[in-house]
Amino acid sequence: MNYLSEFGYLQARMTGVADTSVLLRARNSVPPMTRASARRLRGKIIAGKLQNSRNSLLRAARETDSADERARVTVATECSVAPDS
Repeated sequence: MNYLSEFGYLQARMTGVADTSVLLRARNSVPPMTRASARRLRGKIIAGKLQNSRNSLLRAARETDSADERARVTVATECSVAPDS
């Protein structure tokens, strides 16, 4: 339900309680997190964030007009690549 002002601006929105049965079933089907699995997951999240940052830098290097800046960013991103384990 939406509440609008006399000029048609949104003032508030109310929603009913969401159906949580899907979320509850999903939570029940996931095995509990152990320290080892949490460590692996943490490593994958960090590796993904680093890869995304590297891709952003490489994109910026491609789009810049400065050859000096492009070379510096390219060298910096090549140094940050870690072997996949």
